Amino acid sequence: YSIYHTLFLCNHFTFHTDILLYCPVFSSEVKHAFDAAKCLLVSSEKWLVQLEEIQTKVYGSALQIIQVCFTRWNSSQMCLASILRIKTACEILYCRFKDEPQFPKKLRCFSSPCFW
Repeated sequence: YSIYHTLFLCNHFTFHTDILLYCPVFSSEVKHAFDAAKCLLVSSEKWLVQLEEIQTKVYGSALQIIQVCFTRWNSSQMCLASILRIKTACEILYCRFKDEPQFPKKLRCFSSPCFW
């Protein structure tokens, strides 16, 4: 299942978010999403800057990416939602920089239709 499906279910079953996110059916895409969010936030001088520039061109402003904080209620859902909001910008980032040797492997999930 894609991140969209996971987020849809999380919104409908908020009390069971953790169960859905760590269910084997969803776990691969969720792990990719969490890793991609963390990778972007850690790379504040390179990839996050590039993504923010793309967002500004596409959406008119840069939207925030939420990192998962397992002690915060519902941060998993907020992380997935924040990535879905900038789907087009993430796909453009991948297309523009995929051939760069330093392009992080954790961001390559943006190219997969199954991820979205």
